Amino acid sequence: MTAHELLDSLLADGVRVAANGTRLELDAPRGVLTQERLEQVRALKPELLALLAQPEPSAGTSEPVVDTSFLEMVEDARRFQAEGKPGPWAAFTMDAEALDGTIGDLSPEFRDEFDLRIGIYRRDGLPDDHARRIALFLLASEHEIPLGEP
Repeated sequence: MTAHELLDSLLADGVRVAANGTRLELDAPRGVLTQERLEQVRALKPELLALLAQPEPSAGTSEPVVDTSFLEMVEDARRFQAEGKPGPWAAFTMDAEALDGTIGDLSPEFRDEFDLRIGIYRRDGLPDDHARRIALFLLASEHEIPLGEP
């Protein structure tokens, strides 16, 4: 099951799903969140967070949509960086040149995975800069790739 399919399924069953920084918040009717479903949510958490970070289309308003989930991730990254432990969070605080260099330095194996993720995020309408930073963050988190460390 993909993150899109899981999210669609949860929403169809009346589950409210929200991103709160790096946490997922689920509010569901009794009995809807089975152990199997919770395991699926845990397994797809990074992808669900990325989906929820996308701005929602505005319904005929001219006001810009603010992507608060992404902004919360950036704030978390700045906090961790200030504490001297940027790790994968550095993906959110690098300038564009450092981001390009880090992506360019990925091994072919990780580069293929990065390209796959970024393709999905772009297809889903995530702004390019956000897609690149989230894909790098998730890749670095899952494979313990050091970013921004001395």
